[in-house]
Amino acid sequence: MSLLERAEAVATRLPIPARRRVFRVGYLALQAYWWVRRPRTAGVKVVVRRGDDVLLVRHTYGRRAEWDLPGGFINEGETPQDAALREVGEEVGLRAERPVALGALLQRSSGRRDMVHAFAADVDGERISVDEGEIAQARWFPHDALPDAVTPYTRGMVARAYWDLFR
Repeated sequence: MSLLERAEAVATRLPIPARRRVFRVGYLALQAYWWVRRPRTAGVKVVVRRGDDVLLVRHTYGRRAEWDLPGGFINEGETPQDAALREVGEEVGLRAERPVALGALLQRSSGRRDMVHAFAADVDGERISVDEGEIAQARWFPHDALPDAVTPYTRGMVARAYWDLFR
């Protein structure tokens, strides 16, 4: 179990307000570490589809004003596809089906080089159960009417997820 996985396991036992502070402070500490060490990391983002709707989240840390895709780091020994399914379950409490790879992109952010694997996955249920320590909000949006406060990456991956090739 990595240091990050151990920290997350400890944080899950804290009350929600304390967990949010831990995520914010931890994210700031990670950014400092990334600037110094310039690591190569790997993560996933998932376009969670329910028919013509897509699920977007606002995190409690980082760019909190922006709507984003659920996702996170890939754990050691985990495949990107397994990480995508795990992150959807952890962050929004949904069981995703049939993940389809949308591609991978090397992003440079806060000093790190992050290989982000994007997936589209379908869900049947609409009952969202967010991890309130990590997720401030989660909401369904029509895929062709996303809010203004989304990143170009999110907008592009949502568009790609609705191409016939990836359905």
